[in-house]
Amino acid sequence: MKLHKSNKFTVGWAPFTSTHTQGLLKHSWPDTVFLEPEPVAPLMVSRDTHYTKCPAVVDYYRNTFLIRSPFDLTINFDRATESLGTDRFDNEFFYEYIQPRFGDYGPNSRAMLTVRVEYLFVADDDCYIETMPCSLMSTPLLQNTLLIPGTFNFHRWPRPVDFTFEIIDDTKPLVFKRGDPLFFVRFKPKNDKTVEMKRIDVGPQLRRVADSVRSSRDIVPGKNLAYRYEMAKHILFGRKWLD
Repeated sequence: MKLHKSNKFTVGWAPFTSTHTQGLLKHSWPDTVFLEPEPVAPLMVSRDTHYTKCPAVVDYYRNTFLIRSPFDLTINFDRATESLGTDRFDNEFFYEYIQPRFGDYGPNSRAMLTVRVEYLFVADDDCYIETMPCSLMSTPLLQNTLLIPGTFNFHRWPRPVDFTFEIIDDTKPLVFKRGDPLFFVRFKPKNDKTVEMKRIDVGPQLRRVADSVRSSRDIVPGKNLAYRYEMAKHILFGRKWLD
């Protein structure tokens, strides 16, 4: 009897919060509030336009998932005073989930901001993740932001992804609505297998690894991904996260 290899590739996902807040009850809300990554291809095929049925378009969105906003929030940006204001939540929420990037752009460049809608993805074999703008989707927020894209092998470098962007017109408020699109994530596993999502719990070991990987950039800056993959081998120890 022949055994057929599965054409499926499992990717684990979970909301991610920082270590020093994850034990506090008031910061446990992402586990309930964050929305599951949603396959993009069915959303495109369901549109009432012929080109979304094109095989090239369908294949482009293969293994691509939509990350939606988990909450309603309006952010006002004041470039002159380098200050931000929100219409909801307290200062503790602001400091945990809103990250100003005042030192990351010049006076003649677009302002930058990170809203820490953070998702952690894991796999038990090599797989690349890409963060991508929400093409063919439009909201007032998307029209006024430019996603900072990126790609890395998250099996070798398990760090969370978030919504970091440039602001096109920083005089306009940034309006987040629960369920609105924020960004795409596309996965590229070996042999172009079909990705299936699995919700996971972020246990102490995985949290330690993800925190270590992310914070290592501040201690050893300016290194390329190949260097970082090699550096992370000492903490990964060939661990499997999806057993």
